[in-house]
Amino acid sequence: MHTDTGAPLSFVWISRTIFVANVQVVDAGILEPGAKVEVIYHQPFFGRPFVTKVTLLSASDPHSNMSREPQMLNGAR
Repeated sequence: MHTDTGAPLSFVWISRTIFVANVQVVDAGILEPGAKVEVIYHQPFFGRPFVTKVTLLSASDPHSNMSREPQMLNGAR
């Protein structure tokens, strides 16, 4: 994922991060490198941005037709 300036943006996952696939909460292990996901994150004043929710997008997922372009999962935690 990249910022508006093109610089890479990395996140940390926290214990409260929620992973969703097919409208169900799932284990993070379902994600694979290259998977199309929607990432919701929080960027605090101090510290690294952290992910609050990751939704796996698929052709059958109604969110996959959203106007926002999905980001590619780079496999970094």
